Amino acid sequence: MKRAPLKMGIFVFVILMTVTSCATPSPTATLPPATPTPDIQSTLDAAIAATLTAQPTEVPPTSTSTNTPMPPTDTPVPPTDTPLPPTSTPIPPTETPIPPTDTPIPPTSTPVPPTNTPAPMVATLLAPPHGADNLTGNVTFQWSYPRPLAQHEAFQVLAWKAGNPHWGIAGLTGETQQTINLDIVLSERGGAGEYFWTVVVREISTEKQLSPETSPWSFTFGAPDPCDACDCQDNCRSGNCNPCCDQCCGGCK
Repeated sequence: MKRAPLKMGIFVFVILMTVTSCATPSPTATLPPATPTPDIQSTLDAAIAATLTAQPTEVPPTSTSTNTPMPPTDTPVPPTDTPLPPTSTPIPPTETPIPPTDTPIPPTSTPVPPTNTPAPMVATLLAPPHGADNLTGNVTFQWSYPRPLAQHEAFQVLAWKAGNPHWGIAGLTGETQQTINLDIVLSERGGAGEYFWTVVVREISTEKQLSPETSPWSFTFGAPDPCDACDCQDNCRSGNCNPCCDQCCGGCK
């Protein structure tokens, strides 16, 4: 802003000098140099003097700086979004916790103390074969058992006719075979005919049956010939005549 008059004066001076040079006659002319007219000369001098003597004049600002901070015109508005209380009242749980139902239940039955008696099993019959015919005298019965007997256990052979009790036909034994004289035992318990036999385990002290009966096998018992036991000669000589002698020897002679 302060250099504007100086620039303007120099500009006017340049213009005037240009005009003057254009009005000056050619150097080849023989005429005397032209003298500027008083009006142009005075104007030029005045312009030069004004340019050289002019002092920059400070121009007061014509407008207030727009960068001046303005006081805030918008009064801060307090927040209108005041937190509202919840409209839904929390509902307490309606289901009352159920206490655990898996309470240990005491045993309903008194535990049975373990015994030394093994689980009951059944014997497997081996001989005489099923359906054996006309057995007499000493016959050996054989069988097998899945485990050894306990100290208080023993086997017994049973034999019976259909519809009759299952009799033991010999004493207790710890072996898996037993020889029995059928002539002595069965002659007194039904005589000749078809019999069934099996093997069971009993308690030695009480003869209580400890195992189930295995499926029975059958055999036929033939009654002994009474003449086999009769010595006619001896009986007759001794005068001991008896029905045996009469039947087998034709009577005493």
